Amino acid sequence: MKTEVIRILKYLFSSLSAFVIDICVFQLMVLLLKEYSGYYIFISTFISRVISSIYSFTINKKLVFKDKGSTRKSFVKFVILCVIQMCLSATLVNGIYGLIQVNESLIKICVDSVLFVFSYLAQRYVVFIAKDG
Repeated sequence: MKTEVIRILKYLFSSLSAFVIDICVFQLMVLLLKEYSGYYIFISTFISRVISSIYSFTINKKLVFKDKGSTRKSFVKFVILCVIQMCLSATLVNGIYGLIQVNESLIKICVDSVLFVFSYLAQRYVVFIAKDG
């Protein structure tokens, strides 16, 4: 139990720091692309998620879940998870923005907060399969 609480706290720190990277890059990309592309939310989501995901994979594999298994296998599973999350995030942010026209980054914060729980469970039980201890 104590090990799981510590792991969750480490994951929270890892996720919050990856989130800061993600939202900063997302906001920068929105500012740069909004006038030039009708797909700016999708493009911004993709770029920000790739950058934050590289960081997140490294931290989660080594520090949070202490996975000593195959980096290649874990990375493939992590990429699949990221693609699913990225598609869900971009689609939901775009759809909600289309409905209520509120700041894109605010919507992204709300959407990604919900996806946070899904991501922890997937990483814990599918991607890294953390060992206790």
